[in-house]
Amino acid sequence: MDITDMVHPVIIRRSRLLFVACVLGAGQLQAQLFVPIDINSNLHDLDIEVTKNQFGTEVQVGIHNKEAFEVECTAHFNNGPQTPIERRAVVKAGKTGQMMAPLFREVTRVNVDLSCDRRDKPE
Repeated sequence: MDITDMVHPVIIRRSRLLFVACVLGAGQLQAQLFVPIDINSNLHDLDIEVTKNQFGTEVQVGIHNKEAFEVECTAHFNNGPQTPIERRAVVKAGKTGQMMAPLFREVTRVNVDLSCDRRDKPE
């Protein structure tokens, strides 16, 4: 008996298990697709570009800092029944940062309260 005869059935079994897991998990993932994301932003007249995305069961807010100084941003992700999740990020001048939060429950809408301010560096 060759080693390839033993490895082949193991690969097939694992592939079947992975396929079944994907099919069963697709129902949960489908419920989370295309959730509207509302961003209420307070950018204090800073030149910041904000993007929003959803990746499966995670909501992502991207912040592109177009200023010549660092900014500090705080986001509160609220999806109704779940306790709001707070994320903070410091984004350097000309760079992009992101904040992500998981969706633990089935939701119909996600509200993100975003606030950004100039970051004063301690001297």
